[in-house]
Formats: sequence, C-alpha cells, structure tokens
Amino acid sequence: MKNLIFSLMILLVCVPLSIAGANEAIKAPEAVEKDLQMVKGPEQNKALTKDITAWAKKEPLVALAWVSRESPKEFSNFLGTQVIVALSHFNGKIAADWLIKNFEAPDYWRLHNLIFAWSLYGNEIQAADWCMKAPAEARYLSFLSVGDGWCDKDASAAADWALKLKSETDRLGAIHGVTFKWARKDFPKVTAWIKELKPAEAKCAARAILTDWKFWKLSDGGIKYNDAAAIKEWIDKLPFSDKEKEELLKSPPLDMHGRNVK
Repeated sequence: MKNLIFSLMILLVCVPLSIAGANEAIKAPEAVEKDLQMVKGPEQNKALTKDITAWAKKEPLVALAWVSRESPKEFSNFLGTQVIVALSHFNGKIAADWLIKNFEAPDYWRLHNLIFAWSLYGNEIQAADWCMKAPAEARYLSFLSVGDGWCDKDASAAADWALKLKSETDRLGAIHGVTFKWARKDFPKVTAWIKELKPAEAKCAARAILTDWKFWKLSDGGIKYNDAAAIKEWIDKLPFSDKEKEELLKSPPLDMHGRNVK
C-alpha cells in the first residue's frame, strides 16, 4: 500500500496545463478551501478526501490542474493522491487522454500511475480498452500498467487477459506488468505460469522479475533482494538453454517501455 500511495502522489508533480493559461489562477471550491483551514489530523483528511473527490468528479481536469499548480505545498501529495484515485473511478479515460495530449515520451510514467489506479480501483476492462488506442510510444507502458493494477485484484484473470492480446508488443507489456506484481504475491504460482509461456513471453517475464528483485530492490516475494545464488537457482528451473540463462542473469533492467536501462 505504501508503494501504491507513493506512485500515485508523484503523478501530479510538474504537470503542464493546457486547460488554463500559464498565469491564470485556478480557485478551489469553497468547501475545499474551508477544509484546508481545519486543524490537521484525521478529521481534516476525511473532509478533504470527500470534497476533493466531489470536485474531481464534477470538474476532473480543473481539479487535476489545481492540485498540480495551485494547491498548498504541504497538502499537494495528499490531495494529488485523492484526485487520481477519484479520476481512476470516474474519469479514467478523460484523464488518460489529457496526459497523452500534454506529455511526450519518455514522460509517460505519469500515465502509468493513472492506468495502474484505474485498473485497481476502477474498471480494468475500460482501462484495457483505452490501451488499444494508445499511441505507439506509450503502448507497452500502458498495457504494463493495466497488468500491474489488475494483478492486485485478480492475478489469474490478469494473466489470462495478457496472453490473449494479439499484438506481441501489447502482450509482452501486459506480461511484464502481471509478472513482477504476481511474483510479489505468489512466487511459486507465477513461476509455474512462466514455465508454460512461449519463449519470448517467458524471457520477458523472467526479466521483469529479475528487474524487480535485482535492480529496483522492491522484492517482497520468493527471493531475497540480490541473493545471487537464489536467483541463479530459480533461473536454472526455467525452460531456457544454458546460454539463455547466462544472458538473463547478466541482462540489464527493463524500463517501463520494455527497453534496456543503460
């Protein structure tokens, strides 16, 4: 949950605005302004959550812009989380379209956070449908993000969806997202699943897990972070040739676009 909240909070950092002029101030609703004056604590958080969510539902892009530029610095992370969670429930498509319009690769990591929340808290089918129309430079990341969020709800369903995607790029992106998250939840089951995949899919899945464990230090699954002996033992159980196993162990991490990190 902590990783989820952090990933949602950073979505709204330095968001460019196309719905308001660069010097045009955006005023929050009176209810939100009133909430900001309350004594800090659980009651204030409860009130802010209620009122910022209502605003995001009514005026999603205005609320998004206000949080990114006008909200008090001490509240921006908390408010940003609430807006993105609200958008993932009510206006995932609108928010995703806006992010695509306002950003260019490689800055689509903001899009990842939205689609992840959309798939986890909102409607994963709608999020997956939106990905089918995503621009080429954002497709791998988009499908990865659905796999990541959907896996938190139903790993088996997310895995089945990923394997049915016709485009190899889309399929590998989805497999990437499903695999590293599933490994944190059920290492034996995801390992068995990888053994049933086609060679390119299995290699992508293995690299996703190696990236998560060995490089990003995020493992809370079946192998302790950077335990070289345990990682090698795991790789040896997978259906790869000796040469492929050696290449996997030496492989650089994958970024969220499926590219090697230099």
